[in-house]
Amino acid sequence: MSSADLRARLEGWAKTEVAHANRLSETARRARSPLVRAVLTAIAVDSEKHYQLLMIAEELLTKSELSVDEFEGTLNDIREHIATEEDAIKFFESQLRDPAVASNLQLTFVLKLLLRDEKFHHIVLHDLYQALVRGRIIGQGEEWEELYRELDRYL
Repeated sequence: MSSADLRARLEGWAKTEVAHANRLSETARRARSPLVRAVLTAIAVDSEKHYQLLMIAEELLTKSELSVDEFEGTLNDIREHIATEEDAIKFFESQLRDPAVASNLQLTFVLKLLLRDEKFHHIVLHDLYQALVRGRIIGQGEEWEELYRELDRYL
């Protein structure tokens, strides 16, 4: 398959994802049940994220380097996000231990969805930070392989 064919397929699926996100968002807006609205909204936001990632995947076919001038700023931002994710994990774990939350299965479900995302974000950001610090060649080397393996643990 040629690079142009792959780009076209990625772009085509990206359009499918954004259309799906829009439809789910509209359905969520009409939903009266907070739980139904929460699930549909979460999936709609993920579909929007999928659109963005597919567009970046298409870009990866031609470019993948982080410029030197953005390197330090990116490291600082990632470090701050790692700290925020740590705080979020502690917050959601403490909320899930609260008896008032534990007695509400719907609330527990929503908070567990959030906790799952925060834990995943924390691991990926940590591994990305380590890969950037240890090996500045984007996408190559042992540090990057750790980041790629981490995703496989969630699949």
